Amino acid sequence: DEAEGKFFIIDYKTGISSKNEWQKNPIRSFQLPISCLGLKKNIVGFCNAQIRANEHRYIGLTTDENFPGNSIPKETWQKLKIFWENQINNLIERFLAGDVSLPSDSKYLSKYQEYLIPLSRYYEENI
Repeated sequence: DEAEGKFFIIDYKTGISSKNEWQKNPIRSFQLPISCLGLKKNIVGFCNAQIRANEHRYIGLTTDENFPGNSIPKETWQKLKIFWENQINNLIERFLAGDVSLPSDSKYLSKYQEYLIPLSRYYEENI
């Protein structure tokens, strides 16, 4: 979305999302931070627009109260952008070095274990 030269990224989701996924170390949700960093625009925030049969809401972060999401100071937004860039670069470096391990505390690991473990080299390391 765009208003008065300010850009706001909206990602529509049918599942549950949490703004905490963008602030954890290591970062858990990459799509919106990568979009934010990759676009060469005046991005003032982003959100997941949760579209569910029983609930519709915006979950996000913004420096501009004209857009949906939790309002945060511009300084915090800038610090988050640096944090995301560092997290993404670290992930890329680990991947290029052959480290495709999964976070052990990931709720997705148990849910999608049969699909993710072959990709993570778990069996190579634990046999």
